[in-house]
Amino acid sequence: MQSFDDAARLFDRALGIYEKALGKDHFQVAAVLSNLAMVQTNRHEYQEAENLYSRALAIEEKTLGPEHPDVAAMLHNLAQIYSLEGRYGDAEKQYLRAIGIWERSLGPAHPDVAGCLRNYAATLRKAHRKKEAVLLEARARQSQAMHDRNDPSGSVVDWRELQNRAQ
Repeated sequence: MQSFDDAARLFDRALGIYEKALGKDHFQVAAVLSNLAMVQTNRHEYQEAENLYSRALAIEEKTLGPEHPDVAAMLHNLAQIYSLEGRYGDAEKQYLRAIGIWERSLGPAHPDVAGCLRNYAATLRKAHRKKEAVLLEARARQSQAMHDRNDPSGSVVDWRELQNRAQ
């Protein structure tokens, strides 16, 4: 816990510096708030994390617009806090909004969509909604599979094969 305490102090300090230099509503302030919220989550300070994520979300919606992928990431983080708190209905609203934004802005085959679908499914399982969770898990696998098929960075290239082709 000591390292999380140290991290919280450093992010608090950074937050003060960023707010003074850039203003309280700057999008980079939102990034520091998000990092501090992650630390608070790891410290199991969920209410504090929720407050920080909510403030960061408001800044991002104002500065980046409500349909920006970074807004979706913040919604996803907030949904995870709600899930940890057992507030499954609140979590569901944030997951649905995040998924919608990411699908519209990045496409349904983006890894962020698949990850959010998996986390949403886990929340539904906690809420004893297994049938819906199973459907979301299948959708997450489909999203990940579409990404894997379309992403050349996941391909393995045998350098010997390339060398043979070049000769």
